[in-house]
Amino acid sequence: MDIISHAVLPYLLGSFFRMDRKLLAAFVIGGVAPDLDVFIIWLALIFPSPDLLLVHRGITHSPIFGFLIALTAMLLISRPPGRDIFRRWTGIEFSLSWPVAALALAGVLMHLFLDYIITKGAPLLYPFDTVRFSAELLFHYEIIITACSLGIALWLIRGFFGKKSVSGRTNNKLLVLFLIVLLAVGGTRVEGKERALALENYGDIPGDLEGDFEVFPDWGLFEWTILNKNESSFQVYSYNSLSNNISYISSYPRLHVELDSGDRESTSDLEETLSLADSHPKVVLFRWRACAVAVNASRNNGSWSFEYYDPVSRAGIGKDPIWMREMVKLSPVKRSPPLEVRVEGDQAYITGHDLF
Repeated sequence: MDIISHAVLPYLLGSFFRMDRKLLAAFVIGGVAPDLDVFIIWLALIFPSPDLLLVHRGITHSPIFGFLIALTAMLLISRPPGRDIFRRWTGIEFSLSWPVAALALAGVLMHLFLDYIITKGAPLLYPFDTVRFSAELLFHYEIIITACSLGIALWLIRGFFGKKSVSGRTNNKLLVLFLIVLLAVGGTRVEGKERALALENYGDIPGDLEGDFEVFPDWGLFEWTILNKNESSFQVYSYNSLSNNISYISSYPRLHVELDSGDRESTSDLEETLSLADSHPKVVLFRWRACAVAVNASRNNGSWSFEYYDPVSRAGIGKDPIWMREMVKLSPVKRSPPLEVRVEGDQAYITGHDLF
């Protein structure tokens, strides 16, 4: 979910419960702390380890490390010169205490819950397990929720810079508005996903449906992507829960091999070479982040090149409106772009797009 919503919700909740301003600040800091990973993911260029999960919505999106990030941020604003800057902007004399830490942890847990209900979720058990948990209910950025959060944030900022504090009664109204929007969008999504899942039971999907069946939210409130996985390929469909209309997008082979004219029979080393490419840390991270992974393999001049891509993302990019494509380019959570790997001898190299 967008960082504005992660800040607005704890602020409005804290205001509703009339928290002390220092506790309210801690609640908001905890609410946004996991998304401060944008300041550390560059470390993946130096330590591209799949165990560290140095990607957006990776290492910091667990209770332990999210809380550590929040504590670090609060430590910075409780010591000079951070304390002086924070006091100048907010009028709050910030200091650490057990209640402050508890409210920060509550903010972190709220953040993780909101990210759990969006597509691809978060590694909630990290560092004990890297598995991602997701309800696959909301898209990365639900347009209606983001617009509501932005409007509320601008209203609050307007009052702040106008030196006219927003009344508690107004804050409560804004909280009710936000919760109504959140519940309305969530309820619509729940119903839409149930309809999408029911398509498998009633045989309403065109073509043969064999294998695993998964449903992912798309950018529109009523838009869903359906992925059918079998041993050889992925079939991707688009479903609109409002019109109850389903359409076939494309089929993607799990492994597609192309050879140049001089290498028509040189596939004996494909399995070993692909295994070497798969072991590259960035490929491991790509597989961890993707809904599914397909591979295009090509052999030229005696060496292999592999393109790893997510069929769900590839299908989504093709049907996104232009304005959505431009917005996605600016966000830290993109539809997974392809990752290109070249293998020469016993070494695998990232070419073309870099995941980070």
